[in-house]
Amino acid sequence: MTTPLPDPFRIASAVWQDLCDYQPGAAAALTIQLKNMPEDWPLRVFNVGRPDAAVALPPAAVGEVFDDMRPEIPPYAEHSFDECPACIEADDNCRYHQGYATGHHEALQAELDAVKADPAITLKDFLQRQADSDEQPAV
Repeated sequence: MTTPLPDPFRIASAVWQDLCDYQPGAAAALTIQLKNMPEDWPLRVFNVGRPDAAVALPPAAVGEVFDDMRPEIPPYAEHSFDECPACIEADDNCRYHQGYATGHHEALQAELDAVKADPAITLKDFLQRQADSDEQPAV
């Protein structure tokens, strides 16, 4: 069973927002490149005569045609961690969530170190130690 394709304008909006948020220089360069494109860009790029025909083109990626060979897709903001299309597609964590888990692990490394140093530590004690260490002036 194939899933219905999302609206190209919604995808474009989400991709553009992600690009502006995470790669503003690339977004600016892309804008400059797009402004410099000739008026016949749909014909040159997609071999169709009108922009609306280019928007209506079906996906050419192998995975969009054959479900068993789908490429990994990005996790868009409207999906929760458990509903991430890329994780579902990969049947495991996608690259984004693998990176998120790695970053989360690094952020919690202090807690792991505290438990290793003192297995009887409580969360309250740990948070108090963190607060105390944050309040100490830098040397």
